[in-house]
Amino acid sequence: MGMSTLASGTVVQERLEAAGVAKCSHTFTRTTFSGFLSGVFLGFGAILAITVGKGNITSSGISKLLFGGLFPVGLMMIIFTGTELFTGDCLVITPAMLKKKVTPKQIAKLAVAAYLGNFIGCVAAAYFFGHRSGIFDSEPYASAVVAIGVAKGDLSIEHMILRSIACNWLVCIAVFCVVATSTVAGKVLVIWWIIGCFAMSGFEHSIANMFFLALSYFHQETTELTLAAAAKNLFWVTFGNIIGGMFICAFGYYYMYPTQAKSDNVMVLSVANDDSAVDVNEK
Repeated sequence: MGMSTLASGTVVQERLEAAGVAKCSHTFTRTTFSGFLSGVFLGFGAILAITVGKGNITSSGISKLLFGGLFPVGLMMIIFTGTELFTGDCLVITPAMLKKKVTPKQIAKLAVAAYLGNFIGCVAAAYFFGHRSGIFDSEPYASAVVAIGVAKGDLSIEHMILRSIACNWLVCIAVFCVVATSTVAGKVLVIWWIIGCFAMSGFEHSIANMFFLALSYFHQETTELTLAAAAKNLFWVTFGNIIGGMFICAFGYYYMYPTQAKSDNVMVLSVANDDSAVDVNEK
């Protein structure tokens, strides 16, 4: 095994720029399906986190540690298979957008398709694998999955925005570090600890909330979580995720690490697989 190396910030920006151009070139259908897969993968990680972290554990600290330590499994599946996650795309598309290598129409198409696909995937995973499968029918899980969604629906707008800004700031730092690292082991470590940081801290992730809110809604016996409360959470958390991921993290790193002008081609490594190169031609 070779020693993991860390690419410079400027090199990472160049890789993100090329990845953003490539993502924006995909069709709406392809991006939506890719987003659907991401939603399901994230659901798998969430189911694992609930199963282990919300069992008969008396210590809230241990429960949070287990929950947050296992939730990143879903993000690992997303990163290593190269599927679309709306929150990560807030970072990836920004360098290409600021360099005017993609159009506003392309950015809107990518964002809508990824978000739609993530939503369908999370709701499907929540219904079929979390609810209909019966794995959370017994206690303490039956109460725990409902309580998760109800707690999210009861948050104030201020809390939703601040927690979601911090959350996607961390998610995008994780993506940045994944692109910077050269080995699978290095990528696993940065995903595990940085994503675990937001999950253990209780920050708000719009795509993860699609799963948790849907699972809670399907599993409740009385209407403790309303659709209006769930929609309110998703709206404000998505808003905060965009601020944290794009306007703070992505804009900040673009300012810190300006890329050099290229003549015709930019050779970079893909976000999903650093062993293969992507050749992006400037038009």
